[in-house]
Amino acid sequence: MRLSSVLQRAVPAAVFALAIVAAPVVAFQPTVPITDGDPGHALTVTDLSGRGGDLVASIADVGSVDARTVLMHSTDGGVVWVGSALSGADRGSQATVCAGDGVMVYETFLGGTSWGIDTLTVPLNLDPPAQLSWTTSGIARKPDIACTANEEMAMAWFEKQGSRYHVRLRTAQPLGADQTSQSFDLGLGTVGRGLSIAASSSRVYVTWFDGSTLKLRRYRIGSSSGHHLTSLGTATIATLKSGAYPQVGSDGHRVLLAYMDRASLKVRRSTDSGSSFGSPKTLRFEGFPGEIGAFPLTVAVHGSTVAIGAVESAELGGKGLGYLSTNGGSSYAKVSQHPSGRVMAGLVKIGGSYRYSEAWDQSITQPDPQSIQFRRQ
Repeated sequence: MRLSSVLQRAVPAAVFALAIVAAPVVAFQPTVPITDGDPGHALTVTDLSGRGGDLVASIADVGSVDARTVLMHSTDGGVVWVGSALSGADRGSQATVCAGDGVMVYETFLGGTSWGIDTLTVPLNLDPPAQLSWTTSGIARKPDIACTANEEMAMAWFEKQGSRYHVRLRTAQPLGADQTSQSFDLGLGTVGRGLSIAASSSRVYVTWFDGSTLKLRRYRIGSSSGHHLTSLGTATIATLKSGAYPQVGSDGHRVLLAYMDRASLKVRRSTDSGSSFGSPKTLRFEGFPGEIGAFPLTVAVHGSTVAIGAVESAELGGKGLGYLSTNGGSSYAKVSQHPSGRVMAGLVKIGGSYRYSEAWDQSITQPDPQSIQFRRQ
């Protein structure tokens, strides 16, 4: 969404429900490289996700004459990273850990004006990877992925039908062996405003915009083999004329929904599995209309710990931002800031506890060559 070049007059801070509170500075472990780029290549980290001590990061690697989509993974809490790459005009990658596999969903070029949805599955025991296609014609855009019951992939994307886009949801096993997968049409969506999907132990959540309406569809995860999904209906969370880029995360009954509203980064919390949400809290206020906007890139939740990765974007620069809550989203501390590029924040299990982790790129400063870095508490 394009930000206006007209600056708004400053508004008194007391008007806004800010969620930031004073907190101790987070002590980070040494930074390690996830990957280094070749000269002349632009590296962009597009997602960071984890389960236990396993982590995956999806990366776009674009050169002047070639492009790659890369899935990096770590099985030791982010100390050592190993990668698998796909060559071609692929884009829009997102990643998760599911059934002991690293899985990346992405848009793949089909020719002409057509784009499809593929997945790359990389078993974390280093068995051969598998590449699968989920749409083979038409135009599919902006996919996202989650894992249900640590067995099934749940993938959401926008798919063009006639002159409009619909939101689609598909489930399947990571290696495509599930012949009883489900497919759903969630209704109209606005592709330029984005979508997101997340799963807890009992629910799947898909959030998106249809015009100015921020929607959330909930599904119950079945306990029998196949873990079939049962729709619990679609709710309107808010009507936001200038809203975009929703990101959702969940664990147990807690659901966190972050988004950009009028150029500011905001978050709402549910403690009843998405049946209702509290008032929005502002993590990063930006004047509107203006030249700067802040929006979320990742939301990770485990118990009372919440990590949100974001970027503040401006015409002449910006910065990546990382936020941490240890009280279930009641308040947040800004624990990280990188002027070099975007921040993907997640949670990783070290010993018996989940800790804040992050990957960031150099997409703002654009040195040559570029790298993507990782660190954790």
